[in-house]
Amino acid sequence: MKISIDNASPIMTQEDTCSVLAESLRKRGHEVKLHMGDHPFYTRINSFPCDYYFTDIGVIDQDMQHYLTNVRSDTLFLVNIPYNVNSNSVLAAEDMFMKNKINFKFIVNSNFSKKGFLVKHKRNLVNFCYGQTGTLLDKEDVQWNRKFDTLFLLQNNSCDINDLLKIAATGETFHTLFSVKTTEEPKYLTMAGPIKSYKHILCNYKSFCFWRLTDAPLGRDFYEIMRLRKPVYVYDPINVNHIHKTLKTEVDLSYSNKGNVNFQPLYDKVEQDFNFEKQVDKLLSHLPKVKK
Repeated sequence: MKISIDNASPIMTQEDTCSVLAESLRKRGHEVKLHMGDHPFYTRINSFPCDYYFTDIGVIDQDMQHYLTNVRSDTLFLVNIPYNVNSNSVLAAEDMFMKNKINFKFIVNSNFSKKGFLVKHKRNLVNFCYGQTGTLLDKEDVQWNRKFDTLFLLQNNSCDINDLLKIAATGETFHTLFSVKTTEEPKYLTMAGPIKSYKHILCNYKSFCFWRLTDAPLGRDFYEIMRLRKPVYVYDPINVNHIHKTLKTEVDLSYSNKGNVNFQPLYDKVEQDFNFEKQVDKLLSHLPKVKK
């Protein structure tokens, strides 16, 4: 098949996923074009007519809508839907595709999200996560003289410094990563960036803990960190089922249950079942085959 992949998506480019996906599909014998986002949609689609077109809802601009409204297309559009997209945006995109009789599938990862997506035709909804690529294993460790108990992954969640002070009072040694700073005291707000920027020093933490899931679900970083084979907890899960349904386990990964979890089966499960290649095979099995 001929497959296009948009590199203009802020989600598809996470951990350079688009490049890994392109290489994975090429190994399966498909002809793949990676669009770098520096051309309008008319140019992208006409330069490489394709069977599948991977893109993101954030990339559906007026240029793309104009094309799909005025040009008959047999291409299947695979549209990534981030967890934080407004439901009205999803419904508007669905209406646009349906009105113009465009073949499409919405790719959503509801495993870690707090809510599902409201759509009119659920047959066009594919629940899917690309899995781990092992990106945090591709590194040269920088060893420190001092080890820290925990790296708290705040993502985009706000954090009250009093919460961290309480943890520090227990004797826990820790750093925090990717925080929205809500205090002028920077002592415990130490690392502002994606975890891949710090992969060379992750060996210095004994465990990892995601912060509250109110604003930012775990996401694919959870799988990548599991590959490090160190304990991974959630400090204050709003609903622990978000974790259970992803790993198909009832293990309590709450921070309050720290030290009581046998992680070896979970490490093995992520290694074997949630690797990138196996997940791409799973996605392709859910997509209609192209009729020649």
